[in-house]
Amino acid sequence: MTAYTVDYDLCLEAKSAAIEKLDDIPNISARNQDLLQILTLDINDVDIDMVSTMIQEDPRLSAKILGIANSAYFSSSKSIFTVEDAIISVLGLKLTSSLLISLLLEENIGSPSSKYFSMRRFWTNSLTSAYIAKKLAIVSPNVSINPDDAYLCGLLNNVGLLALATLFEKQYDAVLATENINSAYELLVLEREIIGIDHNYAGEILAMKWNLPDQIIESFRHCFNSKYNGEYKMHCILARLSSDISYCSVNDIESNHVPTEELNVIGIDEEEYLAIKSYANEVFQNIDDLSRFLANE
Repeated sequence: MTAYTVDYDLCLEAKSAAIEKLDDIPNISARNQDLLQILTLDINDVDIDMVSTMIQEDPRLSAKILGIANSAYFSSSKSIFTVEDAIISVLGLKLTSSLLISLLLEENIGSPSSKYFSMRRFWTNSLTSAYIAKKLAIVSPNVSINPDDAYLCGLLNNVGLLALATLFEKQYDAVLATENINSAYELLVLEREIIGIDHNYAGEILAMKWNLPDQIIESFRHCFNSKYNGEYKMHCILARLSSDISYCSVNDIESNHVPTEELNVIGIDEEEYLAIKSYANEVFQNIDDLSRFLANE
């Protein structure tokens, strides 16, 4: 993984056509844009009562947040009946904000109707990536990122994939029908070959269109660019590692690759890295019901 650097100098015609197609995804509604702006504020500036009220005004979001809070994954000792109780007693404001951002973006993009794409697998991959990014932020001594911010970067890792699968159904079926894709990076390469852009590039464009925070945009832009040394380098490394670990876990791929360079940067050794990979498999096994719920299965 360390040796890879994404090259976006693609066939210009295919790339331009793919980027133009992304314009088909609508802008977020004014109301949801207001909510999105609140959710991306510093946690100390967010009013729980205001967030609860705005969620309650949207029956779909209310049902999702209550369903998540009552899911087996969070194992609440009591049934949760109100959004405010879900935030305060179970999820916490930061986790609620991250999940809401992902739900708002998913709602805006829509669900693919392609033959091979699975919304359940999409959510499983996204949630696994989120928990791995958060775990890495917690255990890595050289990383000073708030673990909840790392969680959001991991959770949104695949939002561009959802867009590509929705807008390019036939082409993305060809991507998913291809055998022996053994890493998240190999998936990016195949997407560029078949569609003209990959899901990180699509995610970057949409993140800018939706005015998401800079760290999210940069995580898309430089996720697999090992030469990037800018302000959000650690965000990008965590996104890179969590993306690859979750992809292998969800797709049952055995990988012996150890990203030594990235591990040295964040300050963990191979043994700790392997423990995190094992943790990813546990997360993957435990969030199936939650993924089903989010996928409306």
